[in-house]
Amino acid sequence: MIAVVNPKGAVSAYEERIASFQETIDKSKRLSKTLIRCRVGSALPGLLMIVVGVAEPSLGSWLWKAGLLLLGVFLFFATWYETIQYRIQNLQSQLFGLERLVHRCHRNWSELTSLPAEEYVQPYAAEWTKDLDVFGDRSVFRWLSLAMTRTGAETLARWLTEWAEPSDIESRQQAVRELAGDRSWRLEFFRIACGLRSQRTYPEAIAEWAASQDFFSKKRWLHGLTCAGPALVVLGSILLIASLLTAFELGQIVGLGLLLAGLGLNFVLTMIVLGPVHDLFNRIGYANRELQLLSDWISCVGKMPREARLLKQFHESLLTPVSSQPNAQHGIGKLQYWMTLAGTPFFLSATNICSASEYGTRWSTSPWMNSVGALARWA
Repeated sequence: MIAVVNPKGAVSAYEERIASFQETIDKSKRLSKTLIRCRVGSALPGLLMIVVGVAEPSLGSWLWKAGLLLLGVFLFFATWYETIQYRIQNLQSQLFGLERLVHRCHRNWSELTSLPAEEYVQPYAAEWTKDLDVFGDRSVFRWLSLAMTRTGAETLARWLTEWAEPSDIESRQQAVRELAGDRSWRLEFFRIACGLRSQRTYPEAIAEWAASQDFFSKKRWLHGLTCAGPALVVLGSILLIASLLTAFELGQIVGLGLLLAGLGLNFVLTMIVLGPVHDLFNRIGYANRELQLLSDWISCVGKMPREARLLKQFHESLLTPVSSQPNAQHGIGKLQYWMTLAGTPFFLSATNICSASEYGTRWSTSPWMNSVGALARWA
């Protein structure tokens, strides 16, 4: 939670950021509309020039080559557009968090809607919590909670409903007093946490993946098949391109056949045989931009004030001498690498899922992996 010492000063700081974010979002949306027009203006003429150039060789090879160039321009605009969309999504998540902070300061209950993680605190509800409005609409939990992860919401729910020793209560109060004096760090931590509101990447999934059973421990025969698919695609692509350049029709047919066979084999492996691993990868995160949130989070925790006993315990549970911040970020970086390969050329995904899954099995014995699960408790 974020403690507010001076509500008026806090609201002023939040509203300044809200205005800045809203201005940036509006500019990004205008740029997105321009990029949409640029994509259409480059893709359609490019495709038309390729079709006409291939259908009418007498016009010269420059026509279809120019079409390929326009398609390259289209890919540039498409990539730029996706980057802008991710930026807008990220800013909107942060804007949501800042607006919630303002509503809390103003006690504006009508705007304090439930966060996604709140659904996981239902097991903590009881008859006495209903009488005291601990959970639900206009409740103590609704006003206090800024938790964006399941375990973060459950931690706060336990604190509100379970008996605590006086020493534990005192340590929590000390932590709140210390963090109350460092608004910039609290906002940075909350800013990163807000990114989890609309993303598929979350610490619990990575901890689950690292602790899961090695899918390939009794299926070593899969390694040969996962290499066969990409090998067929690469061989078929080379043969197809060489045959097109030399006008060798039989080679074109064989190359296309090998290409389709490789893609088909990889599709079967990825979607059927490796289905459980593939689904788990989707729960971890689809792109390394989402996983970057976790790396940023770990970096933020490394800068956390930690004079209070509870904050010191939290820091040590997340970043022990063995599982230091550089080690944890290196591990996230490795996962980003494999997820990028698994999500980019399709014909390589099965091989990369195998490699990343085995890498995850090694992670399960790495001390820093325990820190990822610990991080979720405080978000």
